[in-house]
Amino acid sequence: MILQYIRKHEKLTGYEFMKFCREKGLRVSPGTIYPHLKDLSDRKILTVVNEGRKKYYILTKKGKKTLEELESRKEEIKKLVSKLGIMWETDVNIPRTVLQALRKFLTDLHNFDWNRGNVRVLLKDIEELAETLRRWKNESDRGS
Repeated sequence: MILQYIRKHEKLTGYEFMKFCREKGLRVSPGTIYPHLKDLSDRKILTVVNEGRKKYYILTKKGKKTLEELESRKEEIKKLVSKLGIMWETDVNIPRTVLQALRKFLTDLHNFDWNRGNVRVLLKDIEELAETLRRWKNESDRGS
């Protein structure tokens, strides 16, 4: 959400982002916003520009690429969830390995700590799940 806001507005202060979140009905505090901004800055996803007494956070090239990857993965997850809904509705016999991979992914996604920026872990889980689904599809295609 922070990265999307910065992309739209080009830069932000922590205070501006807290105000935006509150307008959207989200309960945030400096104790949640500023550590997250610092982490993103430490990881070179954001850069900090001081203008007078204000600190502005701006997306770096790495930040723009990270945001694009997250948005791409978000679309993949939406498609996956849609496909899973279809599988349940059509009473497909899903192998145990596929169910285990789905369960692991959904558990990891549910427990994911977005504040630490563990995006690589999530991307790895998505790739593992995608590979399991590809193997299942290939086995199904051979059996048809």
